[in-house]
Amino acid sequence: MMDRYIALWQGLATAKLDTLDQLVTPEFRFQDPFHDITGIPAFRRMLERTLDRLDEVRFDVLDQAHGTAGWYLRWRFTARFRGQPMVIEGMSEIHLSVDGRISQHIDHWDASRQVYQGVPVLGWLIRLARRLAA
Repeated sequence: MMDRYIALWQGLATAKLDTLDQLVTPEFRFQDPFHDITGIPAFRRMLERTLDRLDEVRFDVLDQAHGTAGWYLRWRFTARFRGQPMVIEGMSEIHLSVDGRISQHIDHWDASRQVYQGVPVLGWLIRLARRLAA
């Protein structure tokens, strides 16, 4: 199941979202710094919005490990937003249900460094706060 789930992410496209019912449980939960979503319909809408807003979307799984509580994926996400390149690197924590489907997907990544810092005024404030804290 994990191979198919990873393949979904690495080839992320709207046409491939029809396979979600086979891969995740109905009560599937997705969390990242911007979302806390429960259920396949809400998750699908979030992915569709992402694919609509961004160009050249790509997820590369760089490494993976299986532990006693689930799977752990290290990844790099690249895309273009309004013509500007964006790169986000992070880690996903994937939990499986007893039937083998994914029940929870938690993304861990630093939104302040990888997204907010690129916003002109907000980025300046974040960099200033980091310098003052150092």
